[in-house]
Parts: sequence; C-alpha cells; structure tokens
Amino acid sequence: MNRKMSTLSGGEAQRIRLATQVGSGIVGAAYVLDEPTIGLHSRDNTRLIRTLRQLADIGNTVIIVEHDEEMIRSADFVIDIGPGPGVHGGRSSRREPSQTCALPRSP
Repeated sequence: MNRKMSTLSGGEAQRIRLATQVGSGIVGAAYVLDEPTIGLHSRDNTRLIRTLRQLADIGNTVIIVEHDEEMIRSADFVIDIGPGPGVHGGRSSRREPSQTCALPRSP
C-alpha cells in the first residue's frame, strides 16, 4: 500500500497494527478490538480470524466486540450482552459460541 496512515479508515489501520503485532512475536499481551470485521469481504474475514487465532495461540488474550457470526463461532468463549440497550445494558449470558449463535435473539 502506498498510502499515508492518516488516510486509512479506523478498520484498515487496526488491521495493519494487528499484522505488525503477529510478526513481532509478543506474548502475554491483551488485544481489545471493536468490530474488526466491519467492511471486510468474507475472504478477508477468514484471514482476520486466522490472524487473531495466531495471536491467541502464541499466548495473548484477544477480546473482541463483534456482531459477525463467523467471528463469534470462531471464539473460544462468548459473553452475549443483549438484546439491545436497557437499564442494565441488556441481558448478559456466557455460553459456548455454538450455543450463543443458536439463540433467536443473538446475532
């Protein structure tokens, strides 16, 4: 890419930083991502999931806020906060990814 960082979208910049982190070999870090799949083609979504899995597999913690079902299904653990806003921010539950995705009000 021949672009200045200031011209990248938030998602593009986030993915470039992730790629840098994977190559660095850092372990014991915590990564928090907010909807990293927004605007991605399904092919790129799969690549991102693979990259995040690599970060976790080498000893990092990866926490993702996401609505994309493929990303949710790839998680080791899911905390579902929903549906919608409310006095208590919706209802929360902890389940395996397949259980969460099977719920009618889940993404």
